Amino acid sequence: CIVEFGLQLDLGQLGGTITKDGLDAASYYGPVRSTDTCTVGPNDPTCVQNPGKPAGEGNYLGVAPRKAIPAENKLITLDRTTGGLINARSTKGAMVGGNLMVGYESDFGKYFFWRVAAEYTQKISGGITKADIAGYSIVDMTWGFSSIVIPATVGIKLNVTEDAAVYMGAGLNYFNGGWSLNGSNNLKGGHDILAAAGAGSVANLIADGTDPITTREHVRFRTSGIAPNFLIGTQARVTDKGHVFLELETIMSAAYAVGKTQSAGG
Repeated sequence: CIVEFGLQLDLGQLGGTITKDGLDAASYYGPVRSTDTCTVGPNDPTCVQNPGKPAGEGNYLGVAPRKAIPAENKLITLDRTTGGLINARSTKGAMVGGNLMVGYESDFGKYFFWRVAAEYTQKISGGITKADIAGYSIVDMTWGFSSIVIPATVGIKLNVTEDAAVYMGAGLNYFNGGWSLNGSNNLKGGHDILAAAGAGSVANLIADGTDPITTREHVRFRTSGIAPNFLIGTQARVTDKGHVFLELETIMSAAYAVGKTQSAGG
């Protein structure tokens, strides 16, 4: 019998979405000035004069997607550039999970082993994003994750000494799990307050919030399937029938899921 405790990093591979990419909404806002420069004149009627540049130097105007999920790095940048007016008070980054595994392993032949196990993973840290303007909440999002995995593995085990060995294996796993997102995106509310207060230049920094605002969302994505897994580890004997082991396991899973929103802004 095997009992294992461990950590799983970047649950659901959502770290990039949470920290640097965010997630586009299905709606757009504008006009937005591009960074590409152009020459204002009859030869390019879509080129618009940039008021901050010399006469004749312009940019193209268009629309940009709104952000259903604002990235934490943007909120941190806004905090620093506005002197804390836009306060990124919680940017916990990617989710980290605690993992419990219970299984059974048996040797066969001289160098081989097989193992069947069940693993449960639950988020224990990360995935909390909050921001406000003078105490008025504009972002309040909490991510969640849980999964059950049943891996079956066959591998090779090589004894280094009489009481220690290294091993590696591969197999297939059944997975069932997913992630969740709770909270609100009220960037538009913050934008409207700043604009009404005459702080238009600051308001424009958060003009990409959902319209209407996203409130009290409770979205769930669940999926299941079969995928490969790999592991490598070492073990050392501590009693006649007991071992302590250090193991790195890669469990692959990928599938599509649909989560339903409940607010107009979602």
